[in-house]
Amino acid sequence: MTMDRTTVRQLMTTDLVTITKELKCDVAIELMRSNNVRRLPVVGSGDRLIGILTINQAEIAMPKGTSFWSGGEAEEIPEVRDVMTDFVYTIEADQSIGRAAQMMANHKIGALPVVEEGRLIGIITESDLFRFLAREMPPRNTVAAG
Repeated sequence: MTMDRTTVRQLMTTDLVTITKELKCDVAIELMRSNNVRRLPVVGSGDRLIGILTINQAEIAMPKGTSFWSGGEAEEIPEVRDVMTDFVYTIEADQSIGRAAQMMANHKIGALPVVEEGRLIGIITESDLFRFLAREMPPRNTVAAG
């Protein structure tokens, strides 16, 4: 298989953790940590993609000295809507993973939400692409140094 013949649909993750814009950032951080992900798609009604939140954005937005799960005053902790990126590059499932890799490289992003008629159906990440490349590499004989 090659990158121009393999589709995003073949590699994308469909078992997604998503959040709403009303969620507090401390809860979003905990969700990312517990699910071992670095970003969460933000959805509105009908699974419409309205933004994306990275763990970096959420951690920076937290008030200084506030521990997670409302260690400070709850009203001090921002909602996702105040921190998320609302302009999100997306890709369709039938596009090639080569196109996905080009988009990620050109825009310096680590993931692309996959949409179909405006609805979020998956996400493809740089890790998905690296796993594909590693799997497709021919085996090599390695010689141990020593």
